[in-house]
Amino acid sequence: MFILKTICLVLAAGCVHLAWTSPNARPAINELRLAKRRHEKILTKGMQQALHWSFVFIFILEAVVTMLSHQDKYIAVSPSIHYISSIFTPKTQVSHDSSEEGVGTTHLDLQPGLQFFLGITIMFLATFLRYRCYQTLGRHFTFEAAILKDHQLITSGPYSVIRHPGFSASLLLSLGIFIVLSSNGSWTRESEALRTSFGQLIAIGYGVVWVAVFGSLGARLPKEERMLKKEFGKQWVDWKNRVPWKLVPGVY
Repeated sequence: MFILKTICLVLAAGCVHLAWTSPNARPAINELRLAKRRHEKILTKGMQQALHWSFVFIFILEAVVTMLSHQDKYIAVSPSIHYISSIFTPKTQVSHDSSEEGVGTTHLDLQPGLQFFLGITIMFLATFLRYRCYQTLGRHFTFEAAILKDHQLITSGPYSVIRHPGFSASLLLSLGIFIVLSSNGSWTRESEALRTSFGQLIAIGYGVVWVAVFGSLGARLPKEERMLKKEFGKQWVDWKNRVPWKLVPGVY
């Protein structure tokens, strides 16, 4: 089971990287259509990258700790993993084996449960949806609103169901991440990392950044729609009438 969990965690890191990496180069300056203020640039570039790479790191760390958990003594295998683990693991959960001087042991139940696999499944589905958006839009999928040369309005694939499936996929991926990291057997939870002052500070920071990034992206949706309506006119209006839902079919 630990091998399966380790594989799932490595794949989860890959999902985050794939879903939050632009499939195309940044559009040329003359193709950008939405002017950004300074704080918007920070949110869409700096903070997005911070979320991206921090979650990749967390899932890789979870995978390594899970892989080594059956060995009790992290330091005997990797002093660096023991050091990182000791930063977040409360002292009440760290004991010392008197038979080996200076060797730290941790006793954490990292056995995955149903919630873990539910979260992983959601992450896989979200990444698949995001990848289908990449495939469907092709060169038109950019992380910044732009009208490219010979731009076309794509209304097939996921875009025949909702108008912003890429954004929906990102929200779904975030939900999956939260479910996985908060599940029983997650090192982030079982080590009580979030009970430490440093861990709580990091969690609050993540929450603020997440709300800021997705709030900024959400506020961009109506601007993008106005941009597309201006560019494609009746073609866009007809598409909107056929596909009335922005993010969730039948809901919104």
